[in-house]
Amino acid sequence: MKTIKWEQWGEETFARARDEGRAVFLWITYRGCRACAQMEEESFADPKIAEKINTQFVPIRVDRDEHPDINRHFQRVFGVMLAKEDGWPLTLFLAPDRTPLYVAAYVPDEARDGMMGLETLLDLVAKKYAEDPEGFAQKGKEALEQLAPRQSIEATQIDPDALSKILSKQIVDVYDSKHGGYGETPKHHHVALLMAALELHTYAGEVEPLHSLRHTLDSMLEAPIWDEDAGGFYCCTLDEAWQIPQQRKSLAENAVLAFVLIRADQALNEGAPHYREAAYRIGDWALRSMKDPASGLCINGVIDGEDDPRIFTAPNALIVMALLTMARSEERYRPDALELLHRLMETMLSGLQLRHQLGTSDATTYLVDYAALGLALLTAYDLTRNEHFLATAGEIAGAAIRRFYDRGFWAVGDGEWNDPTVFVDTTLPSPAATITHVLHRLSKELDEDYAPFVHQTLAVASYQLMRRPIAKAGMAEVALQVYGEGSK
Repeated sequence: MKTIKWEQWGEETFARARDEGRAVFLWITYRGCRACAQMEEESFADPKIAEKINTQFVPIRVDRDEHPDINRHFQRVFGVMLAKEDGWPLTLFLAPDRTPLYVAAYVPDEARDGMMGLETLLDLVAKKYAEDPEGFAQKGKEALEQLAPRQSIEATQIDPDALSKILSKQIVDVYDSKHGGYGETPKHHHVALLMAALELHTYAGEVEPLHSLRHTLDSMLEAPIWDEDAGGFYCCTLDEAWQIPQQRKSLAENAVLAFVLIRADQALNEGAPHYREAAYRIGDWALRSMKDPASGLCINGVIDGEDDPRIFTAPNALIVMALLTMARSEERYRPDALELLHRLMETMLSGLQLRHQLGTSDATTYLVDYAALGLALLTAYDLTRNEHFLATAGEIAGAAIRRFYDRGFWAVGDGEWNDPTVFVDTTLPSPAATITHVLHRLSKELDEDYAPFVHQTLAVASYQLMRRPIAKAGMAEVALQVYGEGSK
């Protein structure tokens, strides 16, 4: 049976495509993606399709979690070329110089519902590339020009009072008043909006966003999206009422949700003990079921009842942050959290270079890891008042500035695709928002020299923040903390 001979992303693979005069078939996926699994089962399992991919193209498969820079770059390309929201899988055809030729998402094996079948698409792309490679690449070149960093920025003054009103209204507008949650199905937790709702309550006493948060948390805890047996939330549901969960649990998402639950209880003057108990169950799930005995770190999550055994820096840093936050009200989490932080630093940090994933030779570093570790170290300092944690957070933030910062923009990573991030949240607050929060804390606790990086970053984001902050709720939360301190 023919199978696709997937290659690794790298110069050697693209050089082979160039030498052989073939375009690259790039497929970006992630573990637990239903549409990705469906495309593999329907399209890639077809021997005719596998043969065409192998003979007409050079196939490359990329996991979004392992290569967030490649994923981010081509999600942006997808958005420009098709004017659609990002998603997975991404199915792309590239020239050997990485110029996009054609982009799509899920592609069925045969034509249906207005979508071209993959076998037909493969033949069409191969023919067009053979006949006129330069002309075929023109639309992709134009897309890359649109994505190139601008020489100037549109900046505006951030008014925290106006920002809080705009953000509050936008959160209420997308709030599902019947079932809780925000937006349409598939329904996700939208952790950044939950955190922004808490900040709006803290800053301006906004009642409606806090009500939406309480309704959302209560609804999720009473529905099957909450794993009553093992603890932890599934990643999303396919219905409005949280009743049909996708069977995937993410360590990173649960870590931040646990933090939200603790903060929500605090915002209600410790009037929501069921939130605290749910956070503790997430902590217990992580320590009991997610720990890798060999490294002492936590694995990435669970998919359809099976462990995703990969180990990444950012999810471990986030669960450390959550456990340390729990330790303020439940002392038993303190030793486990500090031990996990020690293991994380010992295993993933060399000098001031952070590994993204354990067990790989890829030396690319990513902003998300530095931002999450900085947050964990500051939380350790808050709990212990040990100056070592504060100083180390400063060193990690300094390394992040040197690697990823450029005049208010933050790059996803320091690899081949060094695109500046747009400060849009995904399932979690954006890495740019997290590192800006870390720098703001450091400017108050350690050294005022960090403050200019905070203000320049917010200046870059300001034009979008004052118009549609809901898409950048993580950055809006930071802006309220920075500019709202003197106005309350």
